[in-house]
Amino acid sequence: MIVEINTANFLFKMTQKYKGKVGNINNLLKIDEIPDEEWEKLKYNGMTKYIWLMGVWKRSKLSKIISIKNFQEFIHIVRDLKEDDIIGSAYSIVDYSVDPLIGDFKSLIKVKNKLNRLGIGLILDFIPNHFSLDNNYINEDIFIETDFNGYKKNPYLFYVTENEGKIRYIAHGKDPFFPPWIDTLQINIFSKKAQKILLKNLKKISKYADGVRVDMSMLLLNNIFYNNWKDYIKLENIEEEFWSIATKSVDLTFIAECYWNLENKMLKLGFHYTYDKKFLDNLFNINDIKQMISMDFEFQKKMVRFLENHDEERIANKIENKDEHILTLFFTCLGMKMIYWEQFEGQTTRIPVQLIRANDNYKSLPFYQKIIEIYPTIKNFLEEGKFFIFKVENIYDDTSKNLIAYGYLLNEKVMIVVMNFSSQFSQGIISIKNILPQSLIKYLQKEEKDVVLVELIKGERYYRNLERVHVVLNPFQAQIFIEL
Repeated sequence: MIVEINTANFLFKMTQKYKGKVGNINNLLKIDEIPDEEWEKLKYNGMTKYIWLMGVWKRSKLSKIISIKNFQEFIHIVRDLKEDDIIGSAYSIVDYSVDPLIGDFKSLIKVKNKLNRLGIGLILDFIPNHFSLDNNYINEDIFIETDFNGYKKNPYLFYVTENEGKIRYIAHGKDPFFPPWIDTLQINIFSKKAQKILLKNLKKISKYADGVRVDMSMLLLNNIFYNNWKDYIKLENIEEEFWSIATKSVDLTFIAECYWNLENKMLKLGFHYTYDKKFLDNLFNINDIKQMISMDFEFQKKMVRFLENHDEERIANKIENKDEHILTLFFTCLGMKMIYWEQFEGQTTRIPVQLIRANDNYKSLPFYQKIIEIYPTIKNFLEEGKFFIFKVENIYDDTSKNLIAYGYLLNEKVMIVVMNFSSQFSQGIISIKNILPQSLIKYLQKEEKDVVLVELIKGERYYRNLERVHVVLNPFQAQIFIEL
């Protein structure tokens, strides 16, 4: 599991906890001053594989000024908002130096070493699509630019600046489906100089991290980049994708923020994991979920599945504690799971990446604690077991259509997960035998047909014949069985 932490907000809250009221934000605890017990807590009973410290790189002063102009947009998030609460976007960076608010490179290496001793890797941001308006590479020929005529056609797309008496019209970074990010400048990935600078920064990051979460990675694919900027660049003889070079250049775990059904392409270019936004988008649709968990199993293992992150609405605003089927699905399906800091505490306030604090609001979701509690029992099944999807057949009524069932087989022991995605009482028959390969059928052919199944969520025991397991679930209930 990856735990994403909004680093500035984390430091603000840790300073409040250990030093009292925060006066000047420049007096926050630095990242290496966080007490060891706080990192220990983030292990979540052995669930955490990586911690992603989001927003450690040096933020732009101009991004802060632009964000302050949007002061009114943030008042509903911080009732007593002050200008000091607005620190500029975590994704409008000057360069890859550590923001003084966070610490310095010595701070980062200390934290990395602490986490590594806990068996946790450190993930940091890599933002290859753009730099800030006031970045330290502004004099380099690495950005998308146009002339005055090009600027007149689309003035909102360009930033006008002067360099050594020459007026320059530099494009803002953008996604083709959204307005430009006006506190950024678009890097020209077809520029060899730009690639060299990005690769140099990747090498720099590799000294302080175990992996990178790559912001908007698909925007740099050759065909997408060209189609996005073809009015302002020439199509050069670009044969190799930048990512096929970058992923081989350093020994890091690469995680792609990726959309538009390009996940498999990013994996082929060397990424180890890629976002699975469709999982979140289709979370409450049983037919879509059935289709997603039926995809190639090896492919699914490389998906980063999440219920929330810094860009998304807090999941606590979408679910109630009765929705244990959603949380059970999330934590037991295939793939790398990613949670956002304070998700387990039921935080309902999403803090924009331009702010250092927000008005907290928490919702009681104790089922998270149940998942953390039982995780050591199911850990080996999830990490080492062979995944199967079970067919659920009708018994007495037709409510089996409301159920999703799958499981893991490890050392001839089975774990069964069943979830009711409906508001009605539902039941069905699961046949384990129908799923297993012929070589494992003998596993069921024991002298004693009934085995003891422990249902971990309620802590109840059942004697069942694994060839026909009758399951009965209340609305939105989930069950996790393991064989003793």
